[in-house]
Amino acid sequence: MLDFLRRKTQPIGIDTSGSVLRLVQLDAHNGNGVSLIAGGSRHCPPGMIPGSAAWQRWAISAIKAIVSEKRFRGKELSASIPATDVFIDYLKMPKNSKSGDDALMEKVAQRLPFDPADSMMKIIATEQDNVIVIAAEREKINRYLAVYEKTSLNVKSMAVWPTAIINSYVNFFGRREVDRDLPVLLLDIEPHCTNVVICRDRNLLFAHSIAIGSARLHSQQAEPAINQLLRELDQCRKQFSAMYKDVKIARLIFVSGQAVDKDVCSAIAKNLRVPAQMGDCLKATEIAGAAESAIDRRDNKLNWATAFGLSLS
Repeated sequence: MLDFLRRKTQPIGIDTSGSVLRLVQLDAHNGNGVSLIAGGSRHCPPGMIPGSAAWQRWAISAIKAIVSEKRFRGKELSASIPATDVFIDYLKMPKNSKSGDDALMEKVAQRLPFDPADSMMKIIATEQDNVIVIAAEREKINRYLAVYEKTSLNVKSMAVWPTAIINSYVNFFGRREVDRDLPVLLLDIEPHCTNVVICRDRNLLFAHSIAIGSARLHSQQAEPAINQLLRELDQCRKQFSAMYKDVKIARLIFVSGQAVDKDVCSAIAKNLRVPAQMGDCLKATEIAGAAESAIDRRDNKLNWATAFGLSLS
C-alpha cells in the first residue's frame, strides 16, 4: 500500500513535486479553521533533474535550511510521491470479487508498467463496482525516503498526490454539510502538469495527471497549450462519465491559488460548463506564532495545495 507509517501528531507537509520544494505545517482547530505554524520554499536550480543524485543532495540541503530558518514544531513529516512517479489506472471489480483477492490482483498485475513484485500498491474500491489502482516503484519510494532520512526530520507517513489534494479540499472548501454528497472536480495546476481529482467528500473517484502546466499556459504558446489542456480535460470528463453512470460533477475548484492566471481558469471553466470557484489554501489560513516563520502571502505565486493537504493528513 502507499498510505503507510501513519502519524500521531500534526506533521510537516513536504511537497517535492516539480521545480519547487515546499514545506508547511498547519494547525487544525477541531473543525473551526486552520492556522499556519510555519512554511518555506526553495526553487530547484535551473537544469537540475528532479530525482537525480544532484537533486537529492540539493533537496537534503534545502530541507535542512528551511527547517533551521522557520519555527516548525517537532520533527515529524508527511510527504507525497510526485505525480510523475505514480501509476493510476481503473478497472471494473470482477463479479463475486473483493479488493485483494486473486482474480482482482491478477488483473491489476497485467496493467502495471513495472514488475508488481517491485512496487507498492493501493487498490481502492469506489462506486458502481469501479476500482482505482495506484502504484509506484519501490525503488523510487526508497529514493525519497533516503532523502528524508538524511535530514533532521522523521518520516511518519507517505501518501499519493490525490489524497493530499482531497485533504486540502475537505479542510478548506468542502466543509459544509451539503458538500459531503456532491462530486467535485479539483484542478491542481503545477508548473509542468495539471493534476485532476474527482471526489465525493474524502472518497476518491477519479485521478489523472496531464503533462501541461502553468509554464506552458503562461508562455508565448499559451493558446495552443490551453486548447490541448481543454481536450485532455474533456477526455477525463468522458472517461469519468463512462465509469460512473448518471453521476454529475457539481462544482469545479481551482486549488492552485494565485499560481495560475484567472483568464486561464475562466477558459477552463467555460469549456467544462460547471460552476467554478478559485480555491486559495494560503489565503484561507490564519497565521499562528511568529510572523517570520510564516509564508509571505503577498502576491505569492506558488501552489501550496499538496503541501497543505499533507500537513492535514
